[in-house]
Amino acid sequence: ARYAALGEKLENSAIQRGLYLESTDNARAPRGDAYAVIHYPFATVAAAFATPANWCESLILHLNVQYCRAGTRDGSPQLSAALGKKTNQPLDDTHRIDLVYKVAVSSGDYTRTELSSLEGPFDTGNYLIVLELTALDEQRSFMHLQYSYTQGWLTRWASSVYFSTRGRDKVGFTWVHDEDGPPRLVKGIRGALERNTMRYYLAIDA
Repeated sequence: ARYAALGEKLENSAIQRGLYLESTDNARAPRGDAYAVIHYPFATVAAAFATPANWCESLILHLNVQYCRAGTRDGSPQLSAALGKKTNQPLDDTHRIDLVYKVAVSSGDYTRTELSSLEGPFDTGNYLIVLELTALDEQRSFMHLQYSYTQGWLTRWASSVYFSTRGRDKVGFTWVHDEDGPPRLVKGIRGALERNTMRYYLAIDA
């Protein structure tokens, strides 16, 4: 149903045909979503992300992920990751986050995999990465990737300061149409969300 509803936006995407991004800058819970038609059979993609280790192979491609290892905690699969700068740095200088891995739904033509963590660095938490897949035909699948988290007021304030100073030129992929100005690419936290969501999408596709 979502694929049908996004038909025109997927077909006429300014980013790439078959790829559509959405973002919301909720004061407490920013969220980014990527929807994409991918040219791989459903069974191939579902099998690739059915194990935590393969998720680490993808997440490590994100510029800010310095480390990722699959393991278990209290009998449940998890990913132990280290977040840091966009350049190599000692792991002692990074921020660790443990993501619980869960295959929430798995069937012959639909799967939903979740990575979640209640706690994160810098007064953030409730991290959630969701990958949904459904078959379109024998050679194509439809993918939905969700990336969201919550943030405290101090982190929110610090982000606002950063995006109004050093990060003021960073943009996302959605065009915003103001009443009294020309169209512009979204900035601020929404722009950051869209860039991160795009990075995860590209890593998964790779």
